Amino acid sequence: MIDARIGVAVRAPASDALHAALSRLAERCSVVALSDGGPFDAVVRTSPAGREYAERTVLWVEDAADVPDDPHAVALLAPPAVARALRGTVDLPVVALGPAAVHRRARPIMPFTRSRIRRARGLVGPAVARHLGGTWTWDGAVLEPQAGPTAAGLAAVVVADDDASAVLGAAWSAPVVAPRDVAERTGLPLAASDDPEAEVERLLADETAAAVLARSCRRAFELDHDPDAAVAHLADILVLRPGRPWETGYAAPLDRLGTPPDARIRDRAHAAIHVLRSR
Repeated sequence: MIDARIGVAVRAPASDALHAALSRLAERCSVVALSDGGPFDAVVRTSPAGREYAERTVLWVEDAADVPDDPHAVALLAPPAVARALRGTVDLPVVALGPAAVHRRARPIMPFTRSRIRRARGLVGPAVARHLGGTWTWDGAVLEPQAGPTAAGLAAVVVADDDASAVLGAAWSAPVVAPRDVAERTGLPLAASDDPEAEVERLLADETAAAVLARSCRRAFELDHDPDAAVAHLADILVLRPGRPWETGYAAPLDRLGTPPDARIRDRAHAAIHVLRSR
């Protein structure tokens, strides 16, 4: 949840995509009709209009080829596929909201950490997890269906043949190799090669490339498949909380990484923040 009051001024009937986006927003902050009266931290609108309460406008866009010109807009809100088409083509920040959250327990585990965990668990071999034809395998050995998240969290590379498994791998910050059509539908990075096995071999041989791809996959997940991250981004845009951790503290970022409450890194972060604030 964020401490925000968001007004809604949309033309009826609302499309399914808009209804889904507003539902995700309402799960994480206070969303009310414009007729309830201000003040508002922002108002979601489907078309440009005057500002009755001097509020900031978040403009809903459902067609990337038809973006209304609103001088009061501070951000665009759109379904994930439209948001991907808009990014880089407009001057305003773009926030994607729509489908419900998935893989809420997933945390980014980068390649170096994965390799340490595998060594600690005695896992040897290339550590390639594949989801092909509805079946998960680990270096060729068939896994139980429920082992998919574990494989996605530990693999050196995840090869996915459908949207769901590709998004799962991205949620765990795995380097995901997927067909072009899957990558385009999910917003994941396109593979450097159309040959998935050649791409796997390239990533296994280049730790830096694997780490870059892993971060890009996780970022794609946060942009288009994680409503919590999307609403947090919107909060930063609206300056509902400062976006710099030395002003807001360190707890929220560590929580998002799944850091245990008693982890020593929390103590070290607290000490570092104390030093910065005392200067």
